Amino acid sequence: MAITRKDPSLGKKLEYLAGILGATLPSTYFTNKYQANRMQIDEAQMTKKKAGREAISNQQLSTLIDMFRLGGQFDHGLFLMEYEEFVEALKSAKVGTHGPPASLRYRRILIDAADPSSPIVICREAPQRGGIGTTHEGSNWVTLAIHDKIYLHIPLPDDGHLLVLNDSPQEDTFDCLLPSTFAMDTLVSGNSVRLPSERNLPHFPVGGPTGFYRLFALWSRDSLLSHLPRNPSLNAAPTQYAGGEIGELANAVLHGRQGGQGIQVMMGEYYVK
Repeated sequence: MAITRKDPSLGKKLEYLAGILGATLPSTYFTNKYQANRMQIDEAQMTKKKAGREAISNQQLSTLIDMFRLGGQFDHGLFLMEYEEFVEALKSAKVGTHGPPASLRYRRILIDAADPSSPIVICREAPQRGGIGTTHEGSNWVTLAIHDKIYLHIPLPDDGHLLVLNDSPQEDTFDCLLPSTFAMDTLVSGNSVRLPSERNLPHFPVGGPTGFYRLFALWSRDSLLSHLPRNPSLNAAPTQYAGGEIGELANAVLHGRQGGQGIQVMMGEYYVK
């Protein structure tokens, strides 16, 4: 018989995991809808379980362990701990932002600053039946195949300058897509911009390796290039930055050092299979 119990701190525990793991996992993992879908229950039941009004089983807790990729360090017993013990266990195991890479903290800053109402839209150059990519049930990210051809629609708050980064959390690297040899001018205008522009390159080819990726578009009245430790090369492939090199840029976002309307962040997520 499956063992079940009520835990009024479950929602608080899941919020804590979102804070320390959100830099490396799709944001949709931390939504009520997706968690309910993975447990094969409805959203109302998930809400009740998080509030401790409905019991949760060991099997369902194990589903959360697997979803957050904690199986190498913990089993469902992690969620049976009192909240303070739960936090200390994650700290001791150096999970997520408790681990050494500063890049996780910088990613978290960019993710938290992103406007969910203005996402980057990822489009196929030649859409297959079903529209833009395919999506996991209950998720918001697009699944693409290697060699797919895509372009991006990026919303703009106003005329200004745009910096676009492609983040590979599993490799701890960022590729600078704008500016790059494919799109050299950071000055943008209008309500949105297509990247790459059709006059320079019709699409981006999707490469490997397989895994989860994020796109960040950072808009400001003034150029953001002064916040990058190395200026992007415009004569070669997109410049690659290690996660720690994004620190100054992330801190500029956090502290609003640009003045005016500050730095606006847009985000998109996709998975390469």
